[in-house]
Amino acid sequence: MPAVLDAVGSLQIDPAAGNVLLAAVDCDGHPAPGVSFRLTQPREGVTALYLEAGVVSATAGHTDSTGIGGLIRVPPGFVQVVGTNGSSQVGEIGLQTAPSMLTYGVIVPAPPP
Repeated sequence: MPAVLDAVGSLQIDPAAGNVLLAAVDCDGHPAPGVSFRLTQPREGVTALYLEAGVVSATAGHTDSTGIGGLIRVPPGFVQVVGTNGSSQVGEIGLQTAPSMLTYGVIVPAPPP
């Protein structure tokens, strides 16, 4: 994570917080572009990162064609992460985070009601 954040620029790791790497996929399991990630219970200091043309960016705002993104400085413990495309919720996942650790998850489309 330190090398990833060095590539972004001014972001710092909080050793007391966790980090989450996420992949968004569509109904066929292919990478989903245009998805934004956020905690369902917003926390101060949490920052979203996305790949943008192969480069990690804190300003991209959503996934590119790779469907890859993440959250840094996530509070340790159980968190819910939601993926949205514009104003529509795409999917949601619950993850267990730990200080100084990287947790991986996949946001899949929510089943129809």
